[in-house]
Amino acid sequence: DVCSSDLDEDELIAVNQKLFQGGLDAVSALASGPLSFVLQTGYKRYNVHRGWNGGLSDIPYREDAPRPPGKNFYFVQEDMLKEYCEKREWQWNIVVP
Repeated sequence: DVCSSDLDEDELIAVNQKLFQGGLDAVSALASGPLSFVLQTGYKRYNVHRGWNGGLSDIPYREDAPRPPGKNFYFVQEDMLKEYCEKREWQWNIVVP
């Protein structure tokens, strides 16, 4: 059940952060010119995995809406990508469903 109350957001963040950092580092090591990244997020960005009482975004979901309250691994990935690309003068886009 993806809306389980025993879901550990800190664990989701730690695992996704490590995987995403590894991907960014690998691309950086192999890059030979200007790059552009696209991060495709999913519905968990709207906190649907937390259920109705877990800080769910307002409906209808809008890509320009502010981040819902609380921790979310997609926010960590978005912030990592932005920081990583700004340091290297690379381009990035974040696609929100």
